[in-house]
Amino acid sequence: MKVFKKHASILLAIIMLFGVFSINAFAEKTSEQPQVSKMSSFDETIFSFNNPNGRLMCVANRGNWRSFPENSLEGIQSCIDMGVDIISIDVQRTKDGKFILLAEDDLSRMCVLEDGRTATAKVSEETLNDMKEFYFLRNSRGGANAKPTKYKVPSLEETINLCKGKAMIMIDNAWEYGDEIQSLVKSLEADEIVILCGDVAPEDVSSYIDRNGLPISHICGYYDGVMSSGAKKYIKDATSAGAKTIRLSSPNSYSSVFKKSVLKKFEGNGRAFVSTTSPELCGGREDLRSDWSDLVLRGFSIIETNYPQDLVNYIKDVESYRSNLSALIAQAQGINTSNYSKESSKVLKSALKDAQELTAIGSTSLETIDVARYNLQQAIDSMAPRGENESATVSTPIILLIIVIVILVSLGVFYILRKNENRKSSNSSPDNENRSKKKPKKRKGNKNQNTNASKNDIPPQNPQS
Repeated sequence: MKVFKKHASILLAIIMLFGVFSINAFAEKTSEQPQVSKMSSFDETIFSFNNPNGRLMCVANRGNWRSFPENSLEGIQSCIDMGVDIISIDVQRTKDGKFILLAEDDLSRMCVLEDGRTATAKVSEETLNDMKEFYFLRNSRGGANAKPTKYKVPSLEETINLCKGKAMIMIDNAWEYGDEIQSLVKSLEADEIVILCGDVAPEDVSSYIDRNGLPISHICGYYDGVMSSGAKKYIKDATSAGAKTIRLSSPNSYSSVFKKSVLKKFEGNGRAFVSTTSPELCGGREDLRSDWSDLVLRGFSIIETNYPQDLVNYIKDVESYRSNLSALIAQAQGINTSNYSKESSKVLKSALKDAQELTAIGSTSLETIDVARYNLQQAIDSMAPRGENESATVSTPIILLIIVIVILVSLGVFYILRKNENRKSSNSSPDNENRSKKKPKKRKGNKNQNTNASKNDIPPQNPQS
């Protein structure tokens, strides 16, 4: 009986394994279905930024400076209206310890006085009230030939309040002012939308977080170089310390920071960030769709641009293509391949696998998704009916069901045989043998017949003896 229990346990374990496999296969197929997001656009932005495998994100360099002054509230609002994910800004500290949005301490490039004369003072020499009362911004990127505007220099507090619930803010030179900016951000309860950037060492990231505690603004580190070993180490150490994203840059197209082997270090750990605002920052590339695609294919998932509307449209196209590809995947999964030829089913299976793997990647290029969508559609359109001499293929769930049934039947037969064997062994036990040695009962019958039979059994005597 112990042997039977042992075999039964093994068979039961096999059945359970097949059951688990079937459930996992069903779960995987379910997880491959496109998930419909019910989040608001801003919540989706925050979610994507915090997800190392999130979608491609757009950073508008100093707002929409082509239509408004750089670092202006009006230019930032324009980016919000476009659907930009993140707006990068620069800050300076005033004489009274407040923060305003300007790229330099010197006011001459971007500011004029009320009468149109070029400003000659410095931010550090003026109070916040002075900046608000006496200075106006030049248009676009400023300079001697840029026209004065009616727009004022905004404070960092105004900017944060404008962007709350709408877009994220990336402060390019935040580490120059460290804890002071974090104190302001905390007071405004804006930790989730602010990204503090700078050329910061991993150990400084750790100490910064320890000093300020949680919740805390997101942290972006900068790495400029060409050596893969240095880049890999910085990525590993900085993300482990708490940095959410790292901007990699180099003027050289052959730099290791643009190689997939380096960018793989971000997988599951953080976001790879690149700026295409200058060829010096992205290996000689331009601020174009083709170069965005190239960088995305290499592993970058956050791009800073001087053309925010174009990049926003590019991302929308990518996500639209992704949605169409997901719908096509669902269509392909619903095809009963047993009705079609093995060859066309094989092609469909391969195209479907490629498409599923691609949709699982958060940040991908438009061209890659387009190719996958085309290949899958071609595979669906080319499905050929199964020939008369071609045996039908059986789906995996049916095969598993058949195997389980066979195991259950085998288990039943094994049980019956074992039961019969136990019955026979019990019949042949010592108790039964003792019972068989007992004298049988006399049969009732005719007494005369028994007497005659006994007489007949006596042999005849020899008369001569």
